[in-house]
Amino acid sequence: MSLHHVTGSTRGIQGRFNDISLICASNATRDSDGNLTEGANRSLTDIKRIMGVLHNMYWCSVVIRFRCICKSVLASSHLMQRHNSRLSTHMYLVTPEGFSYLKSKQLITFEEYRSLIEISKDGLGAHNAAMTWMVSRIELAVKRDEVHLSPGASTAIYDSIRNLRMLMARLPDMYDGRMNIAYIHFVNMLVSTLVLVRAIIYVNKHF
Repeated sequence: MSLHHVTGSTRGIQGRFNDISLICASNATRDSDGNLTEGANRSLTDIKRIMGVLHNMYWCSVVIRFRCICKSVLASSHLMQRHNSRLSTHMYLVTPEGFSYLKSKQLITFEEYRSLIEISKDGLGAHNAAMTWMVSRIELAVKRDEVHLSPGASTAIYDSIRNLRMLMARLPDMYDGRMNIAYIHFVNMLVSTLVLVRAIIYVNKHF
């Protein structure tokens, strides 16, 4: 695993979120003046909210130092900018207490809160639930005719979602793979040291 692969995956995740947002916004229903209809605006706002939850939940599950969300992190998060954060510096976002906080700030609905509680009991990642919400909300917007997706746009958005899931699954594997790589280098160092020391011993023995 190289730094290039890690940064490429993280940038890829950001890029797929941008792709999904662009496709939804570009194909949202508009009135005769070119303005978003009320339904389209509501759908885009909801999709954006769920994407924010998904993004934050994912990084809280992958990066250890992001699991404890302190006030400084929340203040810099686009998801929390419009809220006056009172979350304790020892409050974990991916816990029932963290879910309750998100619900109290209306960042997730009561039904979504219940889903997160159930998933946490089963040991599944909260971001997996948020991924399902995002796909379902996009489908609901299409069925309500609030977002028009041509066959090409539909293929593009689902390809972006599929690629997003792949990148999200790949990044934790890179973390797990670091120990294997470190172990190989460690063994190589031990063997090289042994060979060098034995050579020195034989030189001293014969001379």
